[in-house]
Amino acid sequence: MSTSGPSFALVGSGAVASALAPRWCERGARLVGLASRDRAGAARLATSCGALDVEVREHARELALGCELLLLAVPDAQIVPVAQELAQSGASAALFAHASGAVPSAALAPLATGGAALAAIHPLLALPPGRTAAIDWANAHFGLEGDARAVELARGWVERLGARSFAVRPDAKALYHAAAVLASNDLVALLAEAQRCLHVAAPEAPPSALLSLAESALRALRERDGAAVQALSGPLVRGDLGTVREHLAAFDRLALDGGEAERLREVYVALLRAALPLAELARGEAERRDGALRELEQELARSRSRGGEPRA
Repeated sequence: MSTSGPSFALVGSGAVASALAPRWCERGARLVGLASRDRAGAARLATSCGALDVEVREHARELALGCELLLLAVPDAQIVPVAQELAQSGASAALFAHASGAVPSAALAPLATGGAALAAIHPLLALPPGRTAAIDWANAHFGLEGDARAVELARGWVERLGARSFAVRPDAKALYHAAAVLASNDLVALLAEAQRCLHVAAPEAPPSALLSLAESALRALRERDGAAVQALSGPLVRGDLGTVREHLAAFDRLALDGGEAERLREVYVALLRAALPLAELARGEAERRDGALRELEQELARSRSRGGEPRA
């Protein structure tokens, strides 16, 4: 571990702390303090950082130290009480930050003394428990929220990871976090729904078959710098309404218990509606010529006004 790099301390030793701390230490920062109720997990984290001389504390109020960054990597509901504990501990930092995507940096207000900056440093990373996959830091992004000085300080810590960052409006944290959930948690849920359909249609097909397809779609999106219109493929882009209607008919025939078939159909139709504007742009002149997607839009609108979805 470096003995001269910037210093940081952590409250929490879970997935976020375990992803960020070793990377910071690997790139020259120094872990100088760590508080966690999971003493064994915290000890392992300190060891992974090469911080063998760091004494793990159980409570944030025991972190009476000074450092350049003190990061609260704790559940959202604990941010305010932990900030209040730290305010009583005598801990000081140039930047106090938390790692929540939904909670504003203002939750750290008890720590706004002595000129300390307050920020949120949220990793746009899927970090499930027991994560083993290596992080692609060069393509990782962090959402930063706080005043201009806090965001600038936070950006330096993200750059130390070798990652990228952007500022988030303080009054739009909930919307920002909803976007993150749509692109990660909900993507996992969507693939689980697709796997249910695949299991009925092809019981021998491995789940990895759809994962490979999803990865290829994401690759196409990345290769086009996130331009969804250019990356979209499939029957909508071809104006193939017959295939879409066959899909809907297949859901009608699907025999699953507990309303599962209806739920799968609702998910399909909701995403169909979301894809239509993109597909219209992707089709361009062909759509202006044949109006295929406008026809489907009208079918969906008529069915919604009747209180249902289009039936094949």
